[in-house]
Amino acid sequence: GLHKVFYKENIIADIIIDSDWFYPDSTGMALIEEVYFYDRKSFNPVKISQVTDIIYSEVMRDVDLLVNL
Repeated sequence: GLHKVFYKENIIADIIIDSDWFYPDSTGMALIEEVYFYDRKSFNPVKISQVTDIIYSEVMRDVDLLVNL
């Protein structure tokens, strides 16, 4: 998957992707399966209600960019 680290807020966003990009007959299609948020120091899951609006918005923008590839 892909990771985005927000150092100031101590949050890691983890975007889980299921893809077949590594096979010769692949169509290049990727499925975004899940998005997780973790505490950067403890790696404990962070509830979505604890994620700031700005971080959530930035991560969803990145997901949107992936979908539009």
